[in-house]
Amino acid sequence: MAHDDGFDRSALEPKWQQALAWVEKEVGGKVVQARRQDRWRPAWFLDVERDGELVAIYFRGDRGETGSGVYSLEHEIAVFEVLASEGLPVPHVWGLCPEPRGIVMESVPGRPDLSTADSDDDRRVLLEQMVDLYADLHAIDPRRFEDIGVERPRAEELPLGDFPRWEATYRKRKSAPEPLIEFGIGWIRRHLPDRSEISCLHGDAGQFLFEGSRITALIDFELACLGDPLSDIGTFRARDLSEPMGDMGPALARYGRRTGRSLDPAVLDFYTIRFCLQTPIAVSEIVRRCP
Repeated sequence: MAHDDGFDRSALEPKWQQALAWVEKEVGGKVVQARRQDRWRPAWFLDVERDGELVAIYFRGDRGETGSGVYSLEHEIAVFEVLASEGLPVPHVWGLCPEPRGIVMESVPGRPDLSTADSDDDRRVLLEQMVDLYADLHAIDPRRFEDIGVERPRAEELPLGDFPRWEATYRKRKSAPEPLIEFGIGWIRRHLPDRSEISCLHGDAGQFLFEGSRITALIDFELACLGDPLSDIGTFRARDLSEPMGDMGPALARYGRRTGRSLDPAVLDFYTIRFCLQTPIAVSEIVRRCP
């Protein structure tokens, strides 16, 4: 397949030329196009020509300092491998580029953000697919994730999920009073619901790619952890604030029927609040240092 688009890799920084060379060796082809994704973390869309065909690649770079409290790229790769083995639609991972660090994965067709769905009917169908996929995710034996090093929360702190990890990083970096964050942490610890069921959580629920009325892939499992499956359901409402999902009532009722779980509003409120606190916890010290 001929590909003439004037791509000049010599114009890239040396480290990205190095990354392209690593991708070519791993995928077994030649990078003929590279387009940097316009976002805060380093990420690239690459076209690799191999055996006369184009292989679409996504290079997901390391967060760096902004990743306060989150997991390593190795963690996300291991989670992707478990999910793929369980039949969930996730991108194929080619490997981990060591320098500059980044996950080299399949670039799946589709777009994010359910608010951009072509019609209300498509949005309704996509919501149904989404909750079905989360029901499948939450049904995977949590021991599969423990086997790759994902920590199981203590029974008495199950509703916290991995929140203690975020709090520990926050306290290590804290350099000045943060009364609102401290109030939020205290509120969460005073209002733990009585929960016992444990599943793998997306951790940043509601992220997927879609085309028309079909979900093509679940994405962004960098925050995957073990905890109460209703934590992901509560997180949907936080995502709805930035990416409006439409009427979620029927879809959540479908999730309840599929899983047999009661969606207690008070429990969902707790998990929505807990999730919303994680971002200020993660970035408070970085924001404080901004000029």
